[in-house]
Amino acid sequence: YCEATGNFTDKEYRDLTATSGLPTGTAYPTKDAEGNLLTTEFGLCVYRDHQVVTVQEMPERAPPGQLPRSVDVLIENELVDKCRPGDRL
Repeated sequence: YCEATGNFTDKEYRDLTATSGLPTGTAYPTKDAEGNLLTTEFGLCVYRDHQVVTVQEMPERAPPGQLPRSVDVLIENELVDKCRPGDRL
């Protein structure tokens, strides 16, 4: 938020786990285009829950002599924390 002009500035940050677009830089804006100082309005920040879960093949279903296969799954929003380590899906 720029107190001098009363305008809001927004910036979207994405990391390597983001499903929309390429990762952004982590530079935090401190001035707007005219050089006015910006302050952060933390009440207006929006955060998105995400979690990486590794789903592994059941050992008893794996072919004899082979390690169980696994795949990493990115979970977002309301699906976060719906499963716990050791749960069978």
